[in-house]
Amino acid sequence: MQFHHARTADHLVEILVSLWSEPREDPFDFDLAVVPGPGFQRWLSQQLATVGDEPGICAGVDFTSLAAFERRLAGPEDPWRPERLAWLVQRVAAEADDPALAVLQAHLAASREGFTAGHRIARQFAGYARYRPSMLAAWAGGSDIGPDGAPLGANTWQAHLWRLLAARLGDDPLTRCASVLERLAAAPVPGLAKRVAVLAPRHLDAPTLSLLAAVDHHHRVDVVPLTPSPVRLGASSGADLRRAEVTRLPGHPLNEALAIVGDEVARLLPSAAPSLDPPAPATLLGWLQDDLRADRQPVKRVLRPEDRSVRLHLSHGRDRQVEVLREVLTGLLAADPTLEPRDVAVLTPDVDAFAPLVGAAFTPPSGAAAHPAQRFRVQVADRSVAQVNPMVVLLLDLLRLPDGRIEASTLLELCARPGIAQRFGFTAESRERLVDLVDRSGIRWGLSQTHRQGYGLQAFPQNTWFAGLQRMLLGVTLAETDLISAGTVLPMDDVESSDVELVGGLTELVGRLARLVTELGRPATLADWAERCRTGLATLVQLPFDSEWQLGDVWAGLARLAGHGGEAGATLVGRHAAVRAIEQEFASSPARGAFGNGSLVVAGLASLRQVPHRVVVLLGWDADCYPRSGRRHGDDLLGLQPRVGDPSAALDDRQVLLDAILAARETLIVVAQGRSEATNEPVPLAAPIAELLEALDETAATADGRSAAPAVTVQHPLQPFDTRYFDPAHPELASADPL
Repeated sequence: MQFHHARTADHLVEILVSLWSEPREDPFDFDLAVVPGPGFQRWLSQQLATVGDEPGICAGVDFTSLAAFERRLAGPEDPWRPERLAWLVQRVAAEADDPALAVLQAHLAASREGFTAGHRIARQFAGYARYRPSMLAAWAGGSDIGPDGAPLGANTWQAHLWRLLAARLGDDPLTRCASVLERLAAAPVPGLAKRVAVLAPRHLDAPTLSLLAAVDHHHRVDVVPLTPSPVRLGASSGADLRRAEVTRLPGHPLNEALAIVGDEVARLLPSAAPSLDPPAPATLLGWLQDDLRADRQPVKRVLRPEDRSVRLHLSHGRDRQVEVLREVLTGLLAADPTLEPRDVAVLTPDVDAFAPLVGAAFTPPSGAAAHPAQRFRVQVADRSVAQVNPMVVLLLDLLRLPDGRIEASTLLELCARPGIAQRFGFTAESRERLVDLVDRSGIRWGLSQTHRQGYGLQAFPQNTWFAGLQRMLLGVTLAETDLISAGTVLPMDDVESSDVELVGGLTELVGRLARLVTELGRPATLADWAERCRTGLATLVQLPFDSEWQLGDVWAGLARLAGHGGEAGATLVGRHAAVRAIEQEFASSPARGAFGNGSLVVAGLASLRQVPHRVVVLLGWDADCYPRSGRRHGDDLLGLQPRVGDPSAALDDRQVLLDAILAARETLIVVAQGRSEATNEPVPLAAPIAELLEALDETAATADGRSAAPAVTVQHPLQPFDTRYFDPAHPELASADPL
């Protein structure tokens, strides 16, 4: 296994081309590139396609992620994977006759569904196997000790549960890991490429390196980490160190504040020879990047008035930040004809919150663009299938129907869903008539008299869906002149012959929903729940050909879910646990990527963090959502005295900021909240953003001695039509919002 340190992403491409320059032994064989994400994959494939004198295509390379690569090597039937182990945790805990598990059993018995707790425990056990194998080895030997060697105390139940799981499965993660390493070292992996390149890995730990070393016995494995500051290699030393005990090399203050994850990865890598980087442009961003790569204390330079390589735009809430983003991007693209939307990357820590705001700001309201930015091609990436697939949303809404009273408004909203509307003939023109019929029939809530039993009102069938539909159907069959009632049901008048299909479709829909709600009340196995969801959705939905992919995603997710039962496949699962598991399955499945198609991409913090762009925009990096909290659950033993290499969401988010700074080629823009939208009072910036401003102050100052941070900061008013945007006395606002 060879390590090749890349200073920049472009340097990484050069290294990869040199590694794969010799022809393959088998011309039909593929090379394997292990990349950090779909954004990096698309960028790398485009770069490889442009190698040479003329542009071409990237062929003969298979791309995968490091996590998928490890799962492929470990085998698909690993029962210790959290999504499979979660169900066995619940079953073993419920069946065990062990006083040490009394606390866990009481917790699961008091929960409405046990999947959430079971999945969390399974994830914790996976973390122990990866980062605390010695503790699991002690548990296997009967010693109930924690990661520091002290007795577990209140957490003794974890060791007992782990031993019960190992006995039920017949093995444990440590044994499986050892057998996988032996198998990889003994023979080549069938179907695996002869040349494997692990490119820009975000995390490297001892188990990953051991796995790659085993693969290297019969395959060529090259690891190309992205190390912008080679001088920091070896900054951490020693084995199994606690994070608080690590002595870190002094250097640039921003490296010291943000590069903790990079430093911990560096301790596992061989040292790199010093290299000469190409000179960066003489701008504030170029000076900052030079100092970071050299890891030296910054020396103040003179900031020129025309230097706009770094800009901090402070505004108010998220909706106002998106408005500021729209104006800033419009100004950038208008000022530089060579700049295209594909040259801009917008990174945000909260994609879900900003996605609808970005869509509203950059989409023409009625087809005609009212703003120049509404002609841009803007796409939001890093979203899950549950967030972008309407059929997944519909499935989850159907599964949650028994939680509510099924009011008239709830079912009418279902009738407006495109798939249901097409299945039962509810056109846009007939929806108003449908609402009128439902209102005049007296329908208020509840499917039927039986459905109201859960509310203690089973003696009152009036105003239910069944009662209202009976009135509609009698109104169809009986003339208005006949004052006839069927029992206690009075026919509706003014039901026209043109309403027959509408009433018939509504009746069929309510009948199928009633059968589905009845089925949802009965526990079933996980495989039966998947089939139940598939059948229920298939009977309620009909989609046009160009939308069939939505159902395809649902069927694929349900098929994966059916296979997660494993050893606990025969366990009966209640509706709440099934809903939580289905939601988790689709929420953890990434949607199709939107990278590399020429659009301006708004993405999360993972996909484009290391991908170079001419302009990098940091949107919504506010103190309330960035960085994420590093706190762990109270019974997660990894949170006790964290060690070097342990996962940390807060440290990962800090590293992302450093990666984004180094990925910006020409311009770095930060759009964040500087004032409260309710009181207009100043609000504190996120700590890493404040540290970035301090680093800018140490990097440069204006000719009149003013610090760089105030010089590059623009405070926007609360309203986009504020008069200061048109006042020559505020040139910073005029330049920020030129329109």
